[in-house]
Amino acid sequence: MAPAETYVSQTVVIESPPAVVWRELTDVDTYTKWQTDLARVYQKNPGPFKKGETLRFIPRNDSNGFYEMIIAQLETDRTLMFLRSGWGENVLLREYQTTYTLKQLKDRSTEITVAVSFKPVSLFVKTYNQLYLRMKIRENLGEDLTRLKRRIEKI
Repeated sequence: MAPAETYVSQTVVIESPPAVVWRELTDVDTYTKWQTDLARVYQKNPGPFKKGETLRFIPRNDSNGFYEMIIAQLETDRTLMFLRSGWGENVLLREYQTTYTLKQLKDRSTEITVAVSFKPVSLFVKTYNQLYLRMKIRENLGEDLTRLKRRIEKI
């Protein structure tokens, strides 16, 4: 029996139009300013974001070194989806996907939702760590969105 997919999301309203939020989401040089668990992020082929492009993420405290994500969906000012393609040695999750969805509100602010879905690699991981993983991911998403909001609203 295969483990079920897990879905975690967080939403925040940023007092800025979607185009401003989008610029921040598609500028890898700013990622470490609002995702503090990252030491560095870079595009394997620098230039404008495009579907199929690979980004390399280097965590601050990870002995595995790095992981990679592919841009799977890209709709300017609306949706940015990453699929994790590279893993470290101690993999607990598979089919890991992160999606940022932007929605313009009537007052020209932007509602941004970040959603993460994944499948644990085994039933053991699912039963033993499922609640902890969901709680930790939800907490990290909330903190990242709060930092992103503060950063953009300063602009």
